[in-house]
Amino acid sequence: MPQMFKGNSLSRRLRDLPTHVYFVCFTAISFLLSSFSAFINIFGRGAIVVTGLDLTIAVASAGAGTVLCVNVWVQKADDSSSNDETISLEDAKQTIDRLAVEASDTNELMQMMSLHFNDLFRNIPAPCFCFDADGSFKEWNKAFETLTLLEPNKIINKPVADFIRVDGDDAKINYLISAVFNGETFDGIELQTVFVGGANKTILCNLFPLRGEKGTVTAAVCAGIDVTERIRLEQRMLNHVEMLSAAQLQLEEQHTELVSANTRLEMLAMSDSLTGLKNHRALQERLTAEFKRSKRYGEPVSILLVDVDRFKKYNDSYGHLAGDGVLQRVAEILKKSMRDTDFVARYGGEEFVVILSHTDYLGALEAAERVRTAVEQAPWDLIRVTVSIGVSTVKSSMKHYSDLVTSADIALYHCKQHGRNQVIHSVDLPEDRAQLARSLRARPTGIDESSSIAG
Repeated sequence: MPQMFKGNSLSRRLRDLPTHVYFVCFTAISFLLSSFSAFINIFGRGAIVVTGLDLTIAVASAGAGTVLCVNVWVQKADDSSSNDETISLEDAKQTIDRLAVEASDTNELMQMMSLHFNDLFRNIPAPCFCFDADGSFKEWNKAFETLTLLEPNKIINKPVADFIRVDGDDAKINYLISAVFNGETFDGIELQTVFVGGANKTILCNLFPLRGEKGTVTAAVCAGIDVTERIRLEQRMLNHVEMLSAAQLQLEEQHTELVSANTRLEMLAMSDSLTGLKNHRALQERLTAEFKRSKRYGEPVSILLVDVDRFKKYNDSYGHLAGDGVLQRVAEILKKSMRDTDFVARYGGEEFVVILSHTDYLGALEAAERVRTAVEQAPWDLIRVTVSIGVSTVKSSMKHYSDLVTSADIALYHCKQHGRNQVIHSVDLPEDRAQLARSLRARPTGIDESSSIAG
């Protein structure tokens, strides 16, 4: 539509001028309008019409050139018309000059803004391209050329789908183009993209429509960021994390196996291979701990020193394998006869030791008699097997756990000398036990007497 400017005041002033003045005005206005065609050009294929009640100036710009058509219609005022307002030709000229300057400034500003926008679009680091409703390339920037390696002269006005394939689907790019021209916007969509003649890329894209004056979609833009390297590094990092997790799991499994192996080794190192009971080393450690605890807290601790009667004769008569069977069977009876808190160990040869924590004189004798009876009444393949048991309880006069073992050994020796298959506590020995003790102390006990009872 033409732009309209109404000047009733001007027309009223011109109304009362003489006819030759109208002609002069017409000539001046035509000359001035001819001199600022740039002002007219900014309106494109339109027209500028200055009109009043009786003054019309029409200027049209069309096509490659500018055609000025100035029509001035002035109707001589009737004698009855108001003649109180007049306008000079100089005033009209100044008004036209001012409008021409303003139009020129506006045109220069718009041209500068257009250049700035073109430079911005061209040099923005994110790859961008514009396309029309047919899905054809219209404009793109340098970043897009660098990314895709597409030649500009080969893609202008050519379908985007001929050069870009998305997610391995030929139809997806056409779907996105159609959706954008239907008014949809896509933000941050990740597309696996293959460019004809270029490399495979992962692009994080925004697609949005461009609208005209009436709100209709006239074009669309696709702007993206190449995240191929980021995705590659993320995948590489994920692979490393998975490898580290697998390595950590393997290390944990190996650690578990190592702990288990160490536990087994420790058990083997502390166990007797024949009977499965704790061995002499484990016995010393447990005796040390129990003796210290008894001396520190005054809690009763007793031990049983168990010896298989006439074992050497049994071994000589029936062989070592039969003798080993007897030792294994006695070990089983000891374990079944004792509490879970009691400690059973093989002392050496045919001798066994049982440590009874929180057990006094009477409790120790009862436990010893339970063991003796169980062994005597057990079914044996060849001949009946019996045991003799010496019992001892920690006393205040004892300075070392070896004193406890020696007392039990004295009691056991007394059992051997008085018929075997019996139980006796060290405190119940006859008066000559002191002399007996002196003679027995010369026997090697296998106990490390260098340890102290610290605490």
